[in-house]
Amino acid sequence: LPISAPFVLFYPTDLDVKKQIIERLDISKGDEQTNDQVNCTHFLDKTAKFWLKYQVYTFLPITSGVFVTLFWLLYLHPRKIIRDKNVTQALIVLTGHLSRLGMFMKIGNMTFYGALWCHFFTLWVSGVYLFGQFSLSHTFMPVVESNDNPNWVRYSLEHTVDIEPHNFAVSWIMGHLNNQVIHHLFPSMPQYRGPEVSKELVVFCKKWDLQYNIITYREAWRCMFANLRKVGNEI
Repeated sequence: LPISAPFVLFYPTDLDVKKQIIERLDISKGDEQTNDQVNCTHFLDKTAKFWLKYQVYTFLPITSGVFVTLFWLLYLHPRKIIRDKNVTQALIVLTGHLSRLGMFMKIGNMTFYGALWCHFFTLWVSGVYLFGQFSLSHTFMPVVESNDNPNWVRYSLEHTVDIEPHNFAVSWIMGHLNNQVIHHLFPSMPQYRGPEVSKELVVFCKKWDLQYNIITYREAWRCMFANLRKVGNEI
């Protein structure tokens, strides 16, 4: 059953990239290997600390707009298409990219490289917008302690927030990503049903003395940036 799975202290759900880089160093055995591993670890630690320290400034324009967007575009999507052997989707994706390039060249009277730059700029704007909205419901919520093992309902309720689920404007701006608590509880349900379910969830949580976190759109942005700044200042 797909559920909300926030980070558990000392048990991260993402890949330990630093460990993989060190383990895959193609060097000879012995003292030289140990020294290279130490140098690599030191470099990665310094880089990670520097990045975290200034993440409040880089999260949207660089992390979201560049790294995550390119990761989805060049790795996740192609991998899924290849894994599923979905030729139709591959043709749709390719047609989408080529048609946008053609529109820039035809309507904007641009060269190929100018159109390519504009195409990637639109992808950057989309990435900043999309992953910025994603982050509003998750990043500033508490992580799970290493000795805690909450059930799947508590996972969703205590580590995610809903953002004005009954506000039509916010739902439209966020593409119904403002109903993430409900999405984690009912992942196969259409997102646009979230506001209706939210009303029932309020009643359910009151009955069983559970906390259902609902905040405003403005507060969500404030909390996200405050958390990024707080973590960076602790480095």
